[in-house]
Amino acid sequence: DAMRGRVSAVNNIFIGASNELGAFESGLVGRFFNEVVSVVSGGVGTVIVVGAVAVIWPQVRRFGSLHDARPVEMPPNKDAAPKDDTPAPMAEPQSASTPQSIS
Repeated sequence: DAMRGRVSAVNNIFIGASNELGAFESGLVGRFFNEVVSVVSGGVGTVIVVGAVAVIWPQVRRFGSLHDARPVEMPPNKDAAPKDDTPAPMAEPQSASTPQSIS
């Protein structure tokens, strides 16, 4: 739960980057060939990638619905440092009357 924000941020970066790269690729193919070739080649590429994933990682093909998915419990790592759940101390707020130095 502590990593949810970081994982979400990384996920958003990859999703955003893939959309931009896909748009760039489609525009490039459309510019040099035509719109039909761009759309058809994108569809063919998608089918090839899905087929490759199904062959390389058959467990993805057998995964089933995301609705029924549950997290996998990982065995504890004996070499890992003990987890410290104590929150870090907060910095003291500065009052408006405290002079600030400008560097």
